[in-house]
Amino acid sequence: MAEPIELNIDLLWLCKPWIDNKLVTIDHKNRFATIEFLVDKNGKDYAKMSPLCNYPKCSPTNNFWVFPESQTVCVWSSLMMHIFNNKTKKKNSFIPLKSWKGYFDSAFELSPNDLYMHFYYWDVEDNARHIYWTYNQKKKLINDDDIIARISEKLLFQLEPYGKKFLAYETDYKKNTCKYFYYNIENEERWSNDFTEKLTEVFPEAFSEIFINKEKRFLISLIYRNQNGLLKRNYALMTWSEDKNDFGIFPLDAIVPKGKKMKTLESISDDRRWGVFWLEGYKGINNEVLFKYAFVNFDSKYPMNFSPLVIIDDYYGRYKYWKYSSFFIHPIYGQCFMYTMLDKETKKNKAYFYKMSDVQKEIDRILLEKAKSTLSEGK
Repeated sequence: MAEPIELNIDLLWLCKPWIDNKLVTIDHKNRFATIEFLVDKNGKDYAKMSPLCNYPKCSPTNNFWVFPESQTVCVWSSLMMHIFNNKTKKKNSFIPLKSWKGYFDSAFELSPNDLYMHFYYWDVEDNARHIYWTYNQKKKLINDDDIIARISEKLLFQLEPYGKKFLAYETDYKKNTCKYFYYNIENEERWSNDFTEKLTEVFPEAFSEIFINKEKRFLISLIYRNQNGLLKRNYALMTWSEDKNDFGIFPLDAIVPKGKKMKTLESISDDRRWGVFWLEGYKGINNEVLFKYAFVNFDSKYPMNFSPLVIIDDYYGRYKYWKYSSFFIHPIYGQCFMYTMLDKETKKNKAYFYKMSDVQKEIDRILLEKAKSTLSEGK
C-alpha cells in the first residue's frame, strides 16, 4: 500500500470534521482553528491552519463536540465549558453543575440555536447520575429550569437530525447490565421494539462505543464476553432488515490474523464506512509489546459486511503511536485519514494522512488474490 503523505502542520490536539472539507481543532495559541487541505502548483500536498476566533484561550482537557450544520464547537477545559458559534460569532463560557466531580459525555443539537448537553457526575453518595440540560445560544444562559435530571439513563444518539427522539439505555448497576429503548425527551415517553430488544440481548453490558450506519443498516460496537471469569473485549457488527425482524451478528475477530487481537477502535469516519483498529500481539527484538494499525471498510458488498484488514507495515509501541487522528474529506482525494506522530529529533508533532482510495486498492488486491487461490485449489 502507498505510504502516508506528510503535511506541514504541527497539530497539537484533537480534530474533527468541519464545513467545506476542513477540520476544526485548537491551535498552539489555544484558539479554535480550522485545517484546510490544499495542493500547490507542483502537485505537492500541504495543509493550512487558520484561527476561527481568538477564543477560548485556554488549554483543552477533554473531548470536544462539533456541529458543522450550525457551525458550533464546544470544548471542556478544566471545570469550564466553552462554546463558539462561527455563524453568529457568539461565544460563552460557564461552569456546569457538579463539575468538580464529573465530566461532559455528549452533546446534541435540537435546533440551530439549542444544544442538548449531557453531563455525567457522581452525587455525594457516589451514585452515578446523568444530567441533561438545554442550552440556548441566543440567551447564553443555564439555570435550574434548563436542567432535566435522569438516574441511570443515557442517550446514545438522535434518531433524526434536530429530533427529540433518541436511542437510550438504562443501567442496572447491581447486575452490571443495561436495557435499550427509545426515549422522547419532550414527553419522556419510552418504548421498545425488536431492534432495541436485540440490542439488549447482544450487548448486555453498557457500552460507550456504538457507531450506526442507518443507510447500510448496521452498527459496530463492543461485546464483553465472560471468559474464565474475565471480561474480554470483542468488536462485532450487527445488521438488520428494513422491517427490523431479521438480524445478523458478525464478529470482527474473523478478519484478525491468528495470534493477534483487535484491541481498540482508534477512529471511525463520519459516514461509518471506514474504521482504524489497534492490533495487539506483536513483540519487538527485546520482547517489548508492540502493535499495528489496520484499516477496515464497512460495506454490505462484503460477505460479512466488512472488508479484510489492511494492516500498516510499521510497528508501534510505548514511545511511538498515532495521536489526534480523524477521518476527513479531502477536496481532491475524497475520504482520507489524518494522524500525528511525535518526531523524536525535533520534539514536534508531524501530521500525515492516508488516502482511503489507496486502502481500497489494497483491499481489492487482497480479495483478488484470495479469489485466485480459491480457484486454484478448486482445480
